[in-house]
Amino acid sequence: MNQDLTNTLFKKYSSLFQPEEIRNDMRQSCMYWGFSCGEGWYDILDRTFAKFAELNLEGFYIEQVKEKFGGLRIYTNITNDDIEKIIDEAETEAENTCERCGKPSSIAVINHWYSTVCEECKRKDN
Repeated sequence: MNQDLTNTLFKKYSSLFQPEEIRNDMRQSCMYWGFSCGEGWYDILDRTFAKFAELNLEGFYIEQVKEKFGGLRIYTNITNDDIEKIIDEAETEAENTCERCGKPSSIAVINHWYSTVCEECKRKDN
């Protein structure tokens, strides 16, 4: 995800992340690399983080956000049924959303890599 969108999410949901001095140290936080996914999932992350914020859980933070095998992965330091439900909803929505542009899509294999991309983005790779 580009730096502007990354900064927007960090600022908007600062309570969901470790302090910046920890996030900026690759030895202490996977968030050092920001959100390791495409801009097409920005809206999904924004809605997901808003749901996390509503839970108002003390000590809760997001450890990592990335794409893996074409799917969205969100890792947190603690979990419960509410957190798992929110993550499951986000991951399911991402399976049907182009990671690059946000249009409807499905998981495809492109150059031996699993990716969730729409037909238009897929054609750009071929």
